[in-house]
Amino acid sequence: MLNILKSKAGAALLAVLLIGYAPKANAQSTATIQGRVQDAQGAVVPNAPISLTSETRGTVFTAKSASTGDYIFSSIPGDTYTISVAVAGFKKVERTGILAITGDTVAVPPISLEVGAVSETIEVTSEAPLVQAASGERSMVVETEVIQNVPIAGTNFSNQVALVPGVNSTTSGNPSRDDNTGNVARTNYQLDGVNTNDTGGNQQGVALNYDSVAEVHVLTYAYQAEYGRASGLQVIGITKSGSDQLHGSLHDYDQHSGWNSNTWAN
Repeated sequence: MLNILKSKAGAALLAVLLIGYAPKANAQSTATIQGRVQDAQGAVVPNAPISLTSETRGTVFTAKSASTGDYIFSSIPGDTYTISVAVAGFKKVERTGILAITGDTVAVPPISLEVGAVSETIEVTSEAPLVQAASGERSMVVETEVIQNVPIAGTNFSNQVALVPGVNSTTSGNPSRDDNTGNVARTNYQLDGVNTNDTGGNQQGVALNYDSVAEVHVLTYAYQAEYGRASGLQVIGITKSGSDQLHGSLHDYDQHSGWNSNTWAN
């Protein structure tokens, strides 16, 4: 290695090799939003400029509708978004509160444009809840507000699975799917789409503190083939993103046997 770095050509070769081995983002740590743009009569509107704005971060993604009027935003962070469509000759349409959960494909109902000036804006806020459109999986997301306010024993983010229907929390701390068969399938753990299982014992390898996690996505049944390695639960932790302001938190975690609930035998 030292001999290679002695020359500029060697250093350049090393840089190329490092780039080639750079880890790629896993699609399981992102979400997808898709839909269609049409006019009031239901005719598709191609080449319509569309913007997708994060309601928490302020980041903006842009796209244009295809010849079929369809659009798609893929590989976006799980978040709540506002979608805007502004086409000359039509009123601008904004839809707020679009929740995109990590790992899901959200189908937005068709956006209908009305004839008018772009300076006029139609805000859509009260339509039916959006659905996950890619598969029939059963899953639940434990969001930040729940993680911060619902007391759960321990500081491991995976303990949040105790809040998910259809999950058993065993005394060994390894949650499993409750399928009434007595079979305990292994659980697979991920952080931001990266597998974190301990390959030696096939258990959770990174017990990250829940204060570092924004949400926990738990898939119980009928999930897609991209989630492999274990046939039981899929526990996906999504870490919190940073900001341009200094902030932190302080916790006091205290356990005492005198505070435990009484046993059934007593």
